[in-house]
Amino acid sequence: MSSFGYYSARSVALLDYLERWVNDGSPSGFGVEGQMSSHTSPLGNEPYFNPLVVEDSTLLQRECLVSNILPSPKLPFGFLIHPDMRGKWESYGLNLSLRRDVVLIPTSSGRTARVSGSSNLGYVKFDYDATLGRVNRSINRTKGLASLEMSDELIRLLRSNSFSNIVILPEYAVELVRPKGHNGAYSGLLHRDGRFVGHPESSATDTCAQLIPLFSFWSTDRKTGRDDIVLDRVFGGDPEKLALALEFSATELLDFYFSALLRAGLQLEYNAQNILVGVDNKSHPSCVCLRDFSSTEKDVTIRSSLGLSTDFKSLPYKKLEAGTDEYKKRHSFAFDFKLSQYVAAPIAELLNRFFGGRGDNLISSLRARTSDWLMGSRDDLFPEGGVWYRHPKVDLTADRPYQKCRNPLLR
Repeated sequence: MSSFGYYSARSVALLDYLERWVNDGSPSGFGVEGQMSSHTSPLGNEPYFNPLVVEDSTLLQRECLVSNILPSPKLPFGFLIHPDMRGKWESYGLNLSLRRDVVLIPTSSGRTARVSGSSNLGYVKFDYDATLGRVNRSINRTKGLASLEMSDELIRLLRSNSFSNIVILPEYAVELVRPKGHNGAYSGLLHRDGRFVGHPESSATDTCAQLIPLFSFWSTDRKTGRDDIVLDRVFGGDPEKLALALEFSATELLDFYFSALLRAGLQLEYNAQNILVGVDNKSHPSCVCLRDFSSTEKDVTIRSSLGLSTDFKSLPYKKLEAGTDEYKKRHSFAFDFKLSQYVAAPIAELLNRFFGGRGDNLISSLRARTSDWLMGSRDDLFPEGGVWYRHPKVDLTADRPYQKCRNPLLR
């Protein structure tokens, strides 16, 4: 891994700002049904917050799971608790205090925060046992284990194939804690490295000077009301450079989706908040950076056909298997909804705004690439007859219903 140390303080500050303030939210929006406390929210005015810790750590039962590929981690602090979860831990009869020496910067992912002052821009992802957005965001043992397993699998894929423009921020450890004598689920604190992992021959770590959250390209600056903050601050007012970065990103993301699925049986779930676009110091695109892999699905049917192991300890969590009712729906949700509607559609809309039909041309190009990828692949991956699936805008904590739609964007 290469260090994040080549980033200037200015670049880091801009990334923090874009994450928090140039962010219109996902298509499901920042709803009132799930909001963080104002002093920890990325949309709040506090520049940072301090986590909570259990004062007497001997009252806790602990377990730490780590990556099987990355070096043994050094975890500089004990189990951290999100301030919004104070009531959960006090209900166990535990006393909490602020860990004032740990300074955390909120990110767009809400319960994920950047550790200020860390040498590699490390991140922690909190257990958040409450509805945030439309989903409960607790981290139990299975979810934490899945994050590590999928990070490891993606590292193997990147290192064995020439994806010179794709890098990830790997999840390398999860600390699991519960009160002693308590038989309930563990709560997890997930650690994410801030250093790129990719193909050994990738030049991304040498040329990337700025990371830009994908959603910031088309979002309004919530502080100033401007909608050209990325165009101005990153691309010097040159829409052509911005367009090239967007076209580059859309193409790389589509190709990597199918590469991961068809070559490794891994189905990525793209969220715009977990995609970062890297540019060099001349504002040319250098890489696409992915993070947060707990939702990556294991297609055991494809993996078996490729002779790859299906022995994941996190199964049956996020398992896909041909012949089940959800097999085609889940592929459609990930590709037709998440990639197409979260990523390709807003990119095309922005390109059309700047350059007339350039976005439409990109969609045509992506559709052609999709056809090429699907040629000769399994015929049961996606629904037939111009059908695709998404979740309706309802609470998804207890159930995940599907809504049938027509005319998929990229198929």
